[in-house]
Amino acid sequence: MASLCERLVLFIDILENNNLELLQSKLGVKYDNTEKLIDALTHNSFVNESKKEEINSNERLEYLGDAVLQLIVSELLFELQPNKSEGDMTIMRSHIVRKETLADAAKNLDLAKWLRVGNGLIVSEIESNKSILSNIFEALIGSIYVDLGYQSAKNFIVTTLKDKIISVQNNEVKKDPKSELQELLQSKKISKPNYVSKVVDPIKNIFACDLYVNNQLVSSSKADSKIQSEVLCAIDALTIYKQKG
Repeated sequence: MASLCERLVLFIDILENNNLELLQSKLGVKYDNTEKLIDALTHNSFVNESKKEEINSNERLEYLGDAVLQLIVSELLFELQPNKSEGDMTIMRSHIVRKETLADAAKNLDLAKWLRVGNGLIVSEIESNKSILSNIFEALIGSIYVDLGYQSAKNFIVTTLKDKIISVQNNEVKKDPKSELQELLQSKKISKPNYVSKVVDPIKNIFACDLYVNNQLVSSSKADSKIQSEVLCAIDALTIYKQKG
């Protein structure tokens, strides 16, 4: 369990002093209802340890934020890439909304320090947990959408994910990652990849995928569709095999 000293030094209590204003300034977002911001930064572990029934975790906002993010990135690619096919834009979107990208965006905003969590977590653990970080980022998007509307959520996404959006557009999409991975493995005389997918959250429609090569686990991923979870696994596997040379 994290010591009280660790938590006092590392975590920032959003409800103290003018911390709400400081965080909003850092985010570049001015909320009408700051309760939505507080909800977005409240981990389920904090709710479980609290005796106050009116405290909400960020899970519902995360669910909404994920959908809003998918829509806005899809719209951006549709506007910015008029000559790209549906398949190409799907691959580009997968790169932008993947867990690792969102976790990096959360790190850039130092969101781990602002998260309200149970006593068993410390900042260093959160900063290394891509799932928690990406969930915070999605919850923030959800809170902005609920409180300030679609355009404000879009502005936040464009600002925080701008570098990734530009990077994805500048890298020509030649083929889908699953096909590229299979061709790469064939060229190395390695057996075909085996994708094992399953539903892990039927309410949120979340799929998990494990990618195996020669019965060895190579990569894992989660997404809101079976196809996208497999694509994300293929992207990670491509990176691994290309680094091996």
